[in-house]
Amino acid sequence: MQRQETRGAWVKFPKAWYEALMILELRTLDTDQNEVLDNLWNQIHEKSLLPFRKMDVDDNRKLIDNTYCEILGIPTIDPLRTMLCDEPMMSG
Repeated sequence: MQRQETRGAWVKFPKAWYEALMILELRTLDTDQNEVLDNLWNQIHEKSLLPFRKMDVDDNRKLIDNTYCEILGIPTIDPLRTMLCDEPMMSG
């Protein structure tokens, strides 16, 4: 994600880069991957998430992240979650 500094409480998202962001196309997932996501939803849909500044110790966020990493075949993003906690915009 990118951001642009603005005055006041609102963050402006410039349309030029926003349109170029890659997103996960859920329709491209196979049956097994969709089943994993369905099971994830059943596990977390009634649970709460901790504030962003505590995302490195939030078991629910870890479960969500790890599930997506699993179905996409990518490495864990635990180090990224820890780094984000130190980001002033997240921890402020």
